[in-house]
Amino acid sequence: MNKDKSYNSFIIVLVIVIVIIIYVASLGQVEVTLEKSTKENDEENNSLSKLQLRHKKLKELIQRKEQLNIKLNKKFNRIYFGVRFVLASLFIGYNLILYFVFKITKLGDLLNWNQLVLIIMALFSFIAFGTLTNVKEFVQNIKMRLELRTYDKYRDITEQLENHKEEVTKITTSIAEAKLKISKQTVVEDVVLIESNDGVV
Repeated sequence: MNKDKSYNSFIIVLVIVIVIIIYVASLGQVEVTLEKSTKENDEENNSLSKLQLRHKKLKELIQRKEQLNIKLNKKFNRIYFGVRFVLASLFIGYNLILYFVFKITKLGDLLNWNQLVLIIMALFSFIAFGTLTNVKEFVQNIKMRLELRTYDKYRDITEQLENHKEEVTKITTSIAEAKLKISKQTVVEDVVLIESNDGVV
């Protein structure tokens, strides 16, 4: 009888020890998975915060470059208008000199003198450039040089703005995906915690 009692008590103690070991092991495993998930969450939160920081910096950079681009365009338009104004002033000044200095008062005579100047300019243009397309290329070349001097180191600013805007859209997509992933993981973790709490109770 004593042997049976000692054997029964030994089995009870053994069962209790096994239950305690299983319980402790399961709790340890739950904690490990929780630690892993929290580490993953921290890494994803860090990458998300980096993406958001990059997104913010890019937005500020785009805003600054757009303002700079507007200023450069205004500057170029002012310079180009100035060149046109100087050429128009030369033409008007030439006609005023003909009228007041050389006393050419008839409209027909003024037109003849203007035609003479146009013929001389066309002659010089033909000698210098050849065809009319070459003159257009020369004028376009002058315009491009004027534009390059105006924009200087910011000549590819429009391409930079397009690249930055493309990067912003990519980062926005990445941020949305990261937020969605984090929200899904938090829902799964909440379900796991609820299930583990139910198991413990």
